[in-house]
Amino acid sequence: FEETAFEDVSRKRSFDLAGEGKRKLDMGDYSEAIRILASVDADSVSMVFVKNNLALSYYCDKQIDKAIEITREVLKMDPYNVHANCNMVLFYNEKNDELNREKYADKIHTIKTENPDDLYKIAVTFCELKRHEKVILFIKKLLQYRPYDEKAMFYAGLACYNLGRFRESVGYFADIIKINPQNTVAPYYCGYVKV
Repeated sequence: FEETAFEDVSRKRSFDLAGEGKRKLDMGDYSEAIRILASVDADSVSMVFVKNNLALSYYCDKQIDKAIEITREVLKMDPYNVHANCNMVLFYNEKNDELNREKYADKIHTIKTENPDDLYKIAVTFCELKRHEKVILFIKKLLQYRPYDEKAMFYAGLACYNLGRFRESVGYFADIIKINPQNTVAPYYCGYVKV
């Protein structure tokens, strides 16, 4: 019993540290995020999110090779981890390594997932690559699970705009306004998009 209680306390501490590291990453304090996330024992599949956040911290700190190294560790544990594969697309895109970027872009397109967070990550990754048809494909899947997700609708509206599908674009922004009349960004884009 004591050993189990110790493991529970240790695991809680790891999760607390992981949360603190993610907050530092989100706030743009990359060196502190790296310090905290690197201190977390993340060698189990249930903790791969820590390594993914650590890799993103290195990437944001312009240490791309280190980010790739950490992400390779994740992919050894979980080859179909959506976040790790999406991160590799971004990392190799930054390095202008088209061959590896396309390898991972092809892989994320074929990963079967219904997880809304995964669908969102894939859509945002394709948005970074300016592959707007794929953005819409994954956002539409996501909206089946989260029909009132304003961020997803916003990405869909932008992707439609970039494809010249203006009426559809305005439709997404108008839906955001219906859901959240206090939203100030959607009305701007509704007025900006020429129908």
